[in-house]
Amino acid sequence: MRVLGPVDVVLDGQVRSVGRAGERALLALLALRAGQVVSAGRLIDDLWGAELPDDPGNALQTRVSKLRRALAAAGAADVVTTRAPGYLLAVGPDRVDALRAAELVERARREPGPRRAEQLYTEALGLWRGEPLDEFSGSGWAELEQARLAELRLTAIEERAQLRLAAGRGAEVLAELEPLVAAHPLRERLRGRQMTALYQAGRQAEALEAYVDLRRSLADQLGLDPSPELEAVRDAVLRQAPDLAAPPAPAPRPPAPR
Repeated sequence: MRVLGPVDVVLDGQVRSVGRAGERALLALLALRAGQVVSAGRLIDDLWGAELPDDPGNALQTRVSKLRRALAAAGAADVVTTRAPGYLLAVGPDRVDALRAAELVERARREPGPRRAEQLYTEALGLWRGEPLDEFSGSGWAELEQARLAELRLTAIEERAQLRLAAGRGAEVLAELEPLVAAHPLRERLRGRQMTALYQAGRQAEALEAYVDLRRSLADQLGLDPSPELEAVRDAVLRQAPDLAAPPAPAPRPPAPR
C-alpha cells in the first residue's frame, strides 16, 4: 500500500490503481493506521467533513464495499475487515510505505554505526515518489497527514545530512540542502546544516551570510531570535572550530610488499 505519492497498491511488483478518488481516500485513511481499528465516526468525519450525506453510516458502508471490490480486482482481496467500532486494514505496518519510512527513520536513530544509519535514512527517503496524498489536498485530514509526513521527510534529510557532514561530505550535503533551504527559509536546522556545509567547502563568509539572512527573516517575520543551536553553529564558524571542518583524508595505504 503506497501513499507517499499517488495512492495505489503494489502486488507482485505490479502497480495496481484502486477505484475512484473516494475509495483511494478511504484506503489511505486505513493504510496510515494499518493494523489498527479506525472508528466509523472518524472515517465519516474525515471523508465528508461538514458535508455529510443523508445517511452517513450507509454511505460509509457503500464506500467500504466499493473499496473491497476495487482491492479484490487489484488482487488484494480480504484486507479490509469489519471490526467494531469501525474498520481495519489487515496488513502489517511494513506493507505501507509511510509507516515503513517512519520505522526506518527510528531504526536509523538507534543505529550506532554511521554508515548503516545513513543507509537506513536513504532507504526511508527513497520511499517518497512525490507529494503524499496530493490528490486529496484541501481535505482537512489530508493536510494534517501531509504536514506530518513532510516533517518526517525533512527531519530524515537533516539527520542524514549531519552524518554526511561528520564524514566531511559537505559538497554533497550542500547540493541537497540548497533547494530545501529556499523552500523552507525559516527552518533553523536546515540552515545550520547548510552553514556547516558551506564552511566545509571553504566558504566561511557565505556561511555567515546565511546566518545573518535567517536572523533577519526570523526577526522580521516572527519577531524571534535564532535558537541557541544555530548560534552555536555561527560561533563555531567564526572560531573556525576544528570539529566543524571536514576530517582529514585517510593516508594512502603503502603498497603491499612483493
